[in-house]
Amino acid sequence: MQQLTEDCLSPTDQLVAYLDNIYVITNDEHIVLDIQDFFSHNEEQTGCKLNMEKCEVIDLYEVKTGVDSIETLGSCIGTIGKRKQFIIDKLLYEEKCIARLKQLPKQHALLMLRMSFSNKLRHLLRCMDMSGVKEQVTAIDTMIYSTVDYLCDLPPVVVRTDQQTSILGLPQKLGGTGLLSYADTNNCARTASLQNSRTVLLERQATTNEQMINLAVQLHNEGIDDNQNPYTGVGPMPTAEQEEQLDQSQKTLTAKVMATKQHDLLQSMSIQQQQIFTDNMSSLKWLNAIPHGAYNRLSDQQVAANLNILQLRSKTSGQICQVCGNVNSINEHETCRGCKIFSQQTHSRHNYIRDKIISYAAKDQLNNVQKEPMLYGNHPNPPNMQRADFSIIPKTGQPQHHQYYGMFDIMTKVVFSVHASNAREASRIQAQLEGIVDPIKICRKEIQASLHLGVAFKDRKYAVAKAAGIKLTPLLISTGGSLHTTTYKFIKKTFPDNTLREKVLTDISVALARGRANLYNDIPVVVDAPEDIQI
Repeated sequence: MQQLTEDCLSPTDQLVAYLDNIYVITNDEHIVLDIQDFFSHNEEQTGCKLNMEKCEVIDLYEVKTGVDSIETLGSCIGTIGKRKQFIIDKLLYEEKCIARLKQLPKQHALLMLRMSFSNKLRHLLRCMDMSGVKEQVTAIDTMIYSTVDYLCDLPPVVVRTDQQTSILGLPQKLGGTGLLSYADTNNCARTASLQNSRTVLLERQATTNEQMINLAVQLHNEGIDDNQNPYTGVGPMPTAEQEEQLDQSQKTLTAKVMATKQHDLLQSMSIQQQQIFTDNMSSLKWLNAIPHGAYNRLSDQQVAANLNILQLRSKTSGQICQVCGNVNSINEHETCRGCKIFSQQTHSRHNYIRDKIISYAAKDQLNNVQKEPMLYGNHPNPPNMQRADFSIIPKTGQPQHHQYYGMFDIMTKVVFSVHASNAREASRIQAQLEGIVDPIKICRKEIQASLHLGVAFKDRKYAVAKAAGIKLTPLLISTGGSLHTTTYKFIKKTFPDNTLREKVLTDISVALARGRANLYNDIPVVVDAPEDIQI
């Protein structure tokens, strides 16, 4: 490139190279002949051959007036009309690609949508001027979220609400699917990109602030609207406060937008919606589960049900539940007193979670792990045939005084059932007295209060054993995936390796997702995993 610059370009010409693309900006319309001669005479020396079929001469005046445009690096430089058509053409192609997802099982399709297809046009937000093409940017979101509607088995007559769309557009850690809206993140991406570009140009002394301001004024005087002027966004030297804002990364800017989005969403919710939304946030790892083998596999019906539950879409329509006759609620699939398969699902997901924890804990060669040990040893009295779910005891020679050694009993609990209403109300009042205003923090306190009722129940159940000096720890998990503080500490202490702990939590999340889905769809327990584990 250095030799090409010296032999063919004048001091006023500019050469820009990116990967295998080379751009020459010049006022000399005959320079292409000089470049062609350069490569033909130096082919043996440079090892490069110029393919003229892939070369193009573009008049920048025609780009400015809308006659032509520059399509480069997967984006488009041109007038609003040209950029609109460019995005429309991209959309038509991507719609055909996304349509092929419908040929896959829904769990596979959702993974592909989240990890690949939804991000294929995201580079445009950084590389391309999106002013004047808001409608086309919104159309990208529509394409993505309508695919989620298909995965939810949403009937054509049912319209997704703005609240449900907001949930879909949140990051996973804030309670969404991770399918961030293009419209929401557009300004964040463009602001960060412009700042990076500006910094690079100034560092290389390729321009100055004064030059960019002069170019903005020049285009303005030529009749170019400010929203079409590429230099207007650069503007004069920023103040210290503006400079701090400009120096923030795209990730930081997007995090602020998403936090505001979640805040606005919560303000639009009822207390019950806030509660269910908060509990759902706790265990969305099923979204990331790779469906290899039966353990992490979810059926199409189970994926659809969990996406509906995530969006706070009730199992049935109407004010009254037709099964139990009580007022219909968002989580009616878990609180309906007329459900005939609830105890079945509770028992099966409990066993699944128990067996997965045991299998992972047994990998630690320093411990002895036993399934369903008898509380009173091998020779109990007939009235005392109680068993724990599992025990973890250190092997000989290992430290004996570990807080989370002993026997354990697992319980999955519906934290927003009627019987826990008093505990939830008391914790909400206490949170307000403490000056807590964040709905998420208040709801988490309510969840912990409900889970603690389960702990108290287990303590009463095993009171005689505890009085006899037997150590038994209740491990409470909400059906939405919230861990009681003791359960959280147990998992963190028992599985110190981050990778292994993530596997444990993912398996728990999948088990809970299966159970919720089967209740949502009124599906009895079936053999759905190896070794006759029933979920």
